[in-house]
Amino acid sequence: MNTSKELQIAKKVAVAMSFHYGVLYTVNLKTLDERSFDLDINGLEYDGGSYYITETGDIINAALPGRPVYGNINSSISQIVLNLSK
Repeated sequence: MNTSKELQIAKKVAVAMSFHYGVLYTVNLKTLDERSFDLDINGLEYDGGSYYITETGDIINAALPGRPVYGNINSSISQIVLNLSK
């Protein structure tokens, strides 16, 4: 995986979270890396959490207890929104 693909995945998660929570999530480009990214909320750096992508493609919230899986790199935005509701 490269950072271009990573950016696409991170943007998809940001859109899903923006829709689900009703606030603007954006990708923090300073921390975008292969297999990990951070999200900002309404311009506040890192307030949206830290995420990583496993070898199998699962998108994990590293900042929450239990490290919930929000989807897979192949998940649609609507699938990620459904997972956020669990």
